[in-house]
Amino acid sequence: MNKSAFSSRYVLLLLLAAVFALAGCGSAVLQVKANAALQGKRYDEALAAYQEILKADPNNGEALKGIGETYLRMKKGPEAVAALEKAYKQDPNRRTTINLGLAYAETGNYGKAIDTWDILLARESDGNIANLVKKQRILVLYKDAAMQARNALAQERTLLVGGMIAEREDAPAVSAPAAPAPQEAVQGAPPAKSSKKTRRSRTSRKSRTARKGKIEAETKAAAPLPKARTAAPSRSRVTAVPKEKLDKAFPVNDNTLAVSPFGEKGNTEKTKYLRKALAAMIITDLSKAKGIQVVERIRMQKLLDEMKLGQSGIVDPATSPRIGRLLGAGKIVSGSMLGAGADDLHVLRILTSVASGKDLGDQDARGKTDEFFKMQKAIVFGILKDLGIKLTLAEEELINRYATRSYNGLLLYGEGLDWQDLGEWDKALDAFTRCVNIDPTGPCGPALAGSPSSGEAATGVEGVVASVAVAAEADVAAAQAAGAGGGGGGH
Repeated sequence: MNKSAFSSRYVLLLLLAAVFALAGCGSAVLQVKANAALQGKRYDEALAAYQEILKADPNNGEALKGIGETYLRMKKGPEAVAALEKAYKQDPNRRTTINLGLAYAETGNYGKAIDTWDILLARESDGNIANLVKKQRILVLYKDAAMQARNALAQERTLLVGGMIAEREDAPAVSAPAAPAPQEAVQGAPPAKSSKKTRRSRTSRKSRTARKGKIEAETKAAAPLPKARTAAPSRSRVTAVPKEKLDKAFPVNDNTLAVSPFGEKGNTEKTKYLRKALAAMIITDLSKAKGIQVVERIRMQKLLDEMKLGQSGIVDPATSPRIGRLLGAGKIVSGSMLGAGADDLHVLRILTSVASGKDLGDQDARGKTDEFFKMQKAIVFGILKDLGIKLTLAEEELINRYATRSYNGLLLYGEGLDWQDLGEWDKALDAFTRCVNIDPTGPCGPALAGSPSSGEAATGVEGVVASVAVAAEADVAAAQAAGAGGGGGGH
């Protein structure tokens, strides 16, 4: 190669480098312009700048994140999801992960939002960002649980109505027989006056019980004329849905367990909060066993609310399989908390198979209020034994750790959960705060950190996205301060 040719190639390379440098500078300038427009809420201007960057570099991660966040602030969920999913594949950082979850929630895909945030919380469970995510997660979880409960009950109603229609169509047509002539008395039929008296007797439960034999005889002797097939179906017909149809419509996972808040009988106004607190602690402990999946407490609560059982819990054990099936659980724990005295606790616990409806084990746990933590652990290990789950030594030690030994703290924890279930966020925060004051290391600490205020619950997605940026900056500042102190490594 002669010297002239070498010089020409060298000049060409310099020109290409200059072009790329200018292009890079151009992208950098556009990025700054787009970010400034986004922060200034000039969303159309921001979109135009980000899209200009993508024309030159279709895979520019920063531009994809910016477009996703812009669409999210504009409440354009599908467009935000499309951009943020691409950005997430390139770099699943905290801000992109949170915004992607918010975009899913904006489109009503609450389950995906929760799953996305859970990935982040598995990596980091503390800090400003983590607490912000926990607050958004609990708000979205309540929405998802309510939606799933309504959908399941609607599907169940459709199945029942379909079963009744099919039953009516399959049944032979029945026409009402002609009334007998006056001179043709039905054999054994009582006179009209006596029959009227019989009908009146049925309005009284005591009278019906006392005269049960006589009424049955009269009913057999003088059965009323059959009504048309358009009459309301009987209760037995409503519930008589073939098991295979139920299994197909509501498949259950045999390794999934649901825990109901314990029904209360004879409890005081103060101890009524204990039923939810105890169930929540049992769920937390059971979730530490790898051999089983446990339905989140809020999902159970919202289903009970939709069934008008939110305050009473599962009163009739026969209802347990139905509730477990609607939750997709193969087994369900229910029971009652009995008022046994000012200083005594008495819990009856039942484990039921959803598929068969059979009891797999029960437990009668009693103890003093100041030793409730021992009784709670006894219930947990009793359930695990009935499930046939063999724990590793590490799992057993983890489950055996007491979350709290403060009975008054436990009551306040239950009160906070109850206020959350009612959507009274500030009252829940107040209960959790009072709880932390008397029980700093108990379950109310994490509950307080992850519980939104009423203002946060009412904040729109635009405000939440802005809060994400503030929380991220606060975490960076905290990390820098810890590093300057000399002891902040290890993350």
